[in-house]
Amino acid sequence: SKTQLVAAGAGFIVGAFVSFLFFYTHVFIEMGIVRADATITYSEGVFTPNEITIMYGDVVQFTNASSGWMWPASDLHPTHELYSAFDPQDPIAPGGNWLFTFTRSGAWRFHDHITPRAQGVITVGEE
Repeated sequence: SKTQLVAAGAGFIVGAFVSFLFFYTHVFIEMGIVRADATITYSEGVFTPNEITIMYGDVVQFTNASSGWMWPASDLHPTHELYSAFDPQDPIAPGGNWLFTFTRSGAWRFHDHITPRAQGVITVGEE
């Protein structure tokens, strides 16, 4: 029916927009259009702060202030299966940033995939 077609079209548009925002959030932050709600800095094997509490939908920026590469990702190491979207899929160069929007409530333990002893937890409030 026409109503179903309109609903499907609206769903497609919303999905495409959310995907666009997900993949280009870092560009928007650099341009000052979007701001990170929290920043976690990685420096020489330590995340600072290593525990934060945020709201559902908040953006967390991971900043690499170390001389080596970092790869923040959800536990469990090495599969990152507890929150598989919370994984940049590639290491972040020294001086680089990675941004992630948390859309799942709970306490999410994370680690550096390269140096797994570097760990932390991000607690995300209810939707």
